[in-house]
Amino acid sequence: MRGTDLATGARPLDVRGLATIDLPGLESAAARMLRVDRKYLLPAREAQRLVGHLAAGTRVLEHEGRTSFHYASVYFDTAPAGTGESYRAAATGRRRRVKVRTRCYLDSRRAWLEVKAPTGRDESEKRRFPLDWDAVGPGLGAPGDPTALPLGPAERDELGLTLSQLGSRVLPEELRGVLRTSYTRTTLALPREGARITVDTGLTWTDPASSRELGTPMTVVETKTGQSPCSADRHLWRLGHRPVRISKFAVGLALLGLDEDAAADNRWRRTLRTLEGTGQP
Repeated sequence: MRGTDLATGARPLDVRGLATIDLPGLESAAARMLRVDRKYLLPAREAQRLVGHLAAGTRVLEHEGRTSFHYASVYFDTAPAGTGESYRAAATGRRRRVKVRTRCYLDSRRAWLEVKAPTGRDESEKRRFPLDWDAVGPGLGAPGDPTALPLGPAERDELGLTLSQLGSRVLPEELRGVLRTSYTRTTLALPREGARITVDTGLTWTDPASSRELGTPMTVVETKTGQSPCSADRHLWRLGHRPVRISKFAVGLALLGLDEDAAADNRWRRTLRTLEGTGQP
């Protein structure tokens, strides 16, 4: 896959027939800012089959008449080419690690800065701060420089405090944009279980500095629950699907081949083989 593009041919999930839920309802039923994430890499047809087998009471997020939403993010690290602190910490499973990114909701023109870190209990914690859309642009980082962190002095101070509280030694001034991701997301809620499911299609990775891009036709399904698995997890397990290690950030850097050693020995070897067509989903 290195050096070539993958045609995604992806379509949003077909959710006709599901009842809907609005954003306040979703946040009330299954906010899950502190959660266990289980990720699955599935062919599109398998993700669609999951929808048909979900428990009664499943809801699909609807906002302004939409049930699928276009996302873009820029990930920031201390160095490009898969050699920065965040990438290396993730690749080696270091306990004290953080991920810093912008998250842009392209349909509603809203943007956030997000900091995500493991808690040490197989859970992750995410903190987020609103950003001025005009300061971020369409998921490309700061206008005029897609590798710049789009923050003013006060926001940088807040980010620095957050990083320190999460046990990271990374400083805001060290961060540069190293990877852009974009995809279409459908979000499902299981209110009775307090769980949510995201289904991402049309996933692409872009090097912000060169605009080089790769994509995949595979679908990323993620369940977000408490410690106990939800009915979607159990259904996928019965079909023989098991959670896989996939970080859009780390896998994207490795697939783009920005560093010859980026994928040499890390936690995503199986996932990388699947995406490159030499492994099993």
